[in-house]
Amino acid sequence: MTAPNLKPDALSEQERTFLGSLNAPASPDAPRNEEEAALMGTWLAMAAFADTAEIKAMRHEALLAAGVVRPVKRPVSRYVGIGLAACLTLAIGGGGFFAWSGRMQAFTAPAQGIAHVTLKDGTEITLSAGGQIRSRIGASKREIDLVRGDAYFAVTHDEKRPLTVTTSSHRAVDLGTEFNITQTGDAYRLTLVSGAVRIENLKTGYASDLKPGQSYIDQAGHERISDDAPARVSSWARGHLAFEDASLSDVGVAFQRLTGRRLIFTTPAVARLHLSGTVNLDNVDRASQALSAALPVTATPTAQGDILVSPR
Repeated sequence: MTAPNLKPDALSEQERTFLGSLNAPASPDAPRNEEEAALMGTWLAMAAFADTAEIKAMRHEALLAAGVVRPVKRPVSRYVGIGLAACLTLAIGGGGFFAWSGRMQAFTAPAQGIAHVTLKDGTEITLSAGGQIRSRIGASKREIDLVRGDAYFAVTHDEKRPLTVTTSSHRAVDLGTEFNITQTGDAYRLTLVSGAVRIENLKTGYASDLKPGQSYIDQAGHERISDDAPARVSSWARGHLAFEDASLSDVGVAFQRLTGRRLIFTTPAVARLHLSGTVNLDNVDRASQALSAALPVTATPTAQGDILVSPR
């Protein structure tokens, strides 16, 4: 899908004026508000799709928000809000959101398997199975919403454009570093591998700067910073998961969270066995072989991509 070709007669006089200001080069005397431009661009693009009363109402709301026209006291249809959501989520192939500004992109990992994403600034992100991010990389700032899942970030250094990673409860501000975020239920964990990052709790207001090798942990509202083993925590981004004296039950939970595949135990006793070592996350055959070699079990891949684990 390509951006629509706007026809002048499809726009009002105010919209044509504002469109001209968007297309004009920015200057120090007339700085451009990127968020305002992106919002207006979306509404103006919608004019090419239809010119119904609902679309006109939505365009008028955008003009009000931008201060181009003055508000008139009259009832506003409740469907305007619904239309806004619909306009901002016009999907295009390849996992992106259509917006006239071209600044918003969304990426979703497959239900089974780990995904690797490289943003246009060079930042590399590893997403757990089913994980999703939304990114906005602009001239003055870089923003990522981690909607769900675990993610490992290798951030391209840019002092003038710190990168922020926001979840529903926390925000991490980074200049150029590597860090890992794990979120499960009411638990959030950020482990700094290298560089520097500032973590902020959006609910409590707590904020702290982390050093390499430290983890910020929020477990159901109980916050703490502890020393950690970043290489072990982030090993999944390199295709394997490292464990030290972990129960096979815990291994199964982490394996499913990251890959979308299950370890199916045929007896409770098997789930209680402990493992020290690594499990391959990219290949179920290799993962099965590693489990069978390390423990008194027989691990067999299933047709669905899971691993059946039974006592030997």
